[in-house]
Amino acid sequence: DNKFEIISSDLPFLPITNVIINSGEFIKVSILLQALEDLDDVQEVYTNFDIEDNELETILK
Repeated sequence: DNKFEIISSDLPFLPITNVIINSGEFIKVSILLQALEDLDDVQEVYTNFDIEDNELETILK
């Protein structure tokens, strides 16, 4: 008798196409995403952006 533990029962949204953005766009998108997540009526926020590793390193410095 195998026992399995259910970790999650959500169906996540996985984008088919990703949009590559630069560091300037990332900052703007991050501000927008934070504002959306702070709204009481919003349950989930999904994105389809991707950022190059070197652009991300520039932001984190």
